[in-house]
Order: sequence, then C-alpha cells, then structure tokens
Amino acid sequence: MQEEGVSIDYISGTSSGSIVASMYACGYTTTEMYNIFKKYARNIKYFDSRNVFKFVKDLVLHRDIMVSGLNSGNSIYYLAKDITNAKGIKTIDEVQMPLLIPAVNIKTEDLYVFYSKSISGLGNSKIKYINDIELAGAIRASCSYPRYIFTI
Repeated sequence: MQEEGVSIDYISGTSSGSIVASMYACGYTTTEMYNIFKKYARNIKYFDSRNVFKFVKDLVLHRDIMVSGLNSGNSIYYLAKDITNAKGIKTIDEVQMPLLIPAVNIKTEDLYVFYSKSISGLGNSKIKYINDIELAGAIRASCSYPRYIFTI
C-alpha cells in the first residue's frame, strides 16, 4: 500500500498485528519494520520452561489444567518499549496517527480498546476505552492469550 501511495487514515491491529499497527502509527517505514522483525523475531518466540513444568505438575498432582503461559510476554513488552521509545513515544495518547488496539480480559470477558487521542466518536458502552496506557503495555495486552501463550 505504501509503494502504491495509498494513504492510511486510521490503523488498528490485534495480537501481533498490534505490533505492526503501532510501529506504522509511530512512523516506522515498512522496510524498517521488516528489518526489526527479522532481527528480533527469535527473541519473542520462546517457551518459559518453568511454566511448562508447572503445567505438568498441576496436571499430574492436582488433575487440573492450569497454564500460566508458555511465554511471560516480557520479551514482547521490552521489544515494544524499545521500538516505541526510539520514536519518542511512551503512551498511546502520544501517537499522532489514529490507532486502535483491542484486547480482551478472558476472566471477566471485558473488551478493551486502547486508542490514541486523535480518535473520536468511540462510544459502545460494553467496551472499555483507554487512552492513558503505555503503548508497549497495550501491545503486550493485545498479544497476550492468558493461560495459554503469554501472560500479563
């Protein structure tokens, strides 16, 4: 789209898409994004062996399937923090391009939408809209799949 000169007025992404959307909204070019993912992709896909051991232990001893997450999510958080801070952006309301990042709290079934201050007209009463969150935290929340993949 960038090569064809298509302008983007709003951008949104869920899970790993929140990383891409945030990077674009922060001003990264597609080439810069590609190089960052190429460099750091291996760092964010790892298993926390302690959580895997806890899963097996709980299954055997308590016959309970509780997973604390195969990955703590710290690697995504710190990478997102480095990427956003490099552009001088700490909180989502500092992003100039309209940006939406959805996340769900699986325990309460609450839907959250983290948004930049440049978005107006949000008003679904069943959704919790937040614009005063650290951008890296919003990305991590969207990338999290609690109890299975990442935890926050």
